[in-house]
Amino acid sequence: MRYTFVHASFAALVLATTACGTSSGGGSPVVPSPVAVTSTIAISGYTAAITGSAPQSLPLTATQNSSSGATQNVTALAAWASDAPAVASVSAGGMVTTIGNGSATITAAYAGVIGRVTIAVNAQSVPVSASVPVMTGRMTISGSPETSALYRARLLLTFTETSGGGAYDVTEIQVDWFNAYWERVLTTTVDSTRIAIAFGGTNTVPPGGMRTISQVLDYTYTQSGMTAEVTAQVTDSLGGTSTLRGTYASVLPTALAPKPGVGLEGLGGVRR
Repeated sequence: MRYTFVHASFAALVLATTACGTSSGGGSPVVPSPVAVTSTIAISGYTAAITGSAPQSLPLTATQNSSSGATQNVTALAAWASDAPAVASVSAGGMVTTIGNGSATITAAYAGVIGRVTIAVNAQSVPVSASVPVMTGRMTISGSPETSALYRARLLLTFTETSGGGAYDVTEIQVDWFNAYWERVLTTTVDSTRIAIAFGGTNTVPPGGMRTISQVLDYTYTQSGMTAEVTAQVTDSLGGTSTLRGTYASVLPTALAPKPGVGLEGLGGVRR
């Protein structure tokens, strides 16, 4: 009896082991189906409507979200694009820059998946104020260092911009010199190149700024002061042109006496 019991138990064990490896119908083993993992690209950091002066910059972030629950920042890995770059452009790193009015769709593509957002731009351009050019002048007369002349008239012109809203360029200056008898002594013209040299390499008077230029005339009219009539051509920040005018004079200081051996009539020396 004992031998029979052991044999029966072994047979039952073999039968149970065999049953565990087969389907209930006695066919092939059951293999579980794989679970598909999907992902999406989400774009964050944007504002659906942007209002204000252009350009404005807006950094965007692209995140890959997996159905498995994993996330990854792919901002630097994604391929960015804008369907309306005249409205809003986007850099390789997801930086959006507004340019003009309208609507732009920004996309970020990574690993075959594309995320997109739409941004409406209402760019309010900042108006450029017209410049307000002003010219002032000051005339002084002293003894001339030139042996052929008695006196030196120095005219200092100052150009300022008083609005603070726009620059302007001085393109030409003309000076008509008159003696005390209102006889025209000389007419001089300063072109844009010489103006730029006097202004330090530029013809431009900046917003709220100032530039100066001087003109010198040596002469021998006895006991004569000098008057300068000045016209200056300028171009403002909006492209408009205008003419500035001014008259500046100085009488001869009584302390100045004629130099010995110098003629008392006519123009002696040169303008400098």
